[in-house]
Amino acid sequence: MTDFYLHKYKTTESITQGIVAPHKYRLQIVKTMGKQQDCINAWNKDKKKIVADYINKLRELYNSDETFLLFTPPTKTRIFIDDIIDAIKLEFSNVIDLTKIFSKTSDVSFGDAMYNDYTNEQFCEFIYVDNNVTNTIDSQIDKAFIVDDVYATGKSLMLTKHLIGKLSDQNFEIKSGVVLTTT
Repeated sequence: MTDFYLHKYKTTESITQGIVAPHKYRLQIVKTMGKQQDCINAWNKDKKKIVADYINKLRELYNSDETFLLFTPPTKTRIFIDDIIDAIKLEFSNVIDLTKIFSKTSDVSFGDAMYNDYTNEQFCEFIYVDNNVTNTIDSQIDKAFIVDDVYATGKSLMLTKHLIGKLSDQNFEIKSGVVLTTT
């Protein structure tokens, strides 16, 4: 599970609400109908409030001068989380941005039913880890935060925690927050 979320998604919610845009954007029906731009427009209209709410929740976990590593699950859809990442870097001066250390090598959706029985190790086969970045992690830092937009099955967060654990022998206190949860 995640440490916080801003909104619990309901299927009846309109595409015009920015808070549901990250989830709606990925829905096949939205893609088929060519409504993805409507999601982006809704996000852009509401993002200042959403990002401010996200930062307020994050302040409940960390002080503004606290040092922690910042991660995001490997994704090809960064349009929603990039706004949040930018705000985190402004508000938390000692954050260390590692949000691009993990990337997908193919277009897989970990929440698809065909991957229900996959383990984290099997998912790792779809992930590229930029090992050049791992050498820059200070051994004194023991806190990590995962920023994400949607929590559906939890597989992306679990995989990211697994990947963080594989970066070094350090034990990290890992927390996470999402814009919305669909569970």
